[in-house]
Amino acid sequence: MPLLVLLLALIRLPDGGHTEDTLRLVTVADTLHYVQVADYAGRVERWPLPYPVYRFQTGDINGDGRTDVLVGVIKSTRYDPQVARRLFIFKVYKDRYIRPLWMGSRLSHPLVDFRFAHIDGQPRVLTIERDTTPERYLMAVYRWRSFGLDFVAYHARGIPLDEARQRLEGAPISSGQTHQGRPSP
Repeated sequence: MPLLVLLLALIRLPDGGHTEDTLRLVTVADTLHYVQVADYAGRVERWPLPYPVYRFQTGDINGDGRTDVLVGVIKSTRYDPQVARRLFIFKVYKDRYIRPLWMGSRLSHPLVDFRFAHIDGQPRVLTIERDTTPERYLMAVYRWRSFGLDFVAYHARGIPLDEARQRLEGAPISSGQTHQGRPSP
């Protein structure tokens, strides 16, 4: 079966000016994907994702000057056996190798969707999560903190899903649009 390559992001990685690399999500089937980094010299590194993928984004989440990969997958985990949406974050090591930074089992509430964004000039992950009220959702802001995502603030709570999706895909958010608070369990 030939590979269907779905190019979702084409970026220049910081590499000292030696080669131009690309990051891709390679889709083989609905439940088999690879995060791939390849250079024009033909070197390819892949990390298998044998799960459905609902989002693929790139950005420097940890502030080290290198592009990271944020992938939304649907799977169970050792710590949460329910099949659900998860967020995995990978780094590109030595401009060539894909290595996991964080393979999250859950956030403060069940994850619906996310996007990488710069909020007030800082790298952040903006999420849509199920709120405690049925049919209502919240939006939360997270930052990278040494080994995983750390809750920063609520952007909105108790909103319908269509409004949350519009906000997620909308314009950048400033800190004046977030609400401080601790996530509830």
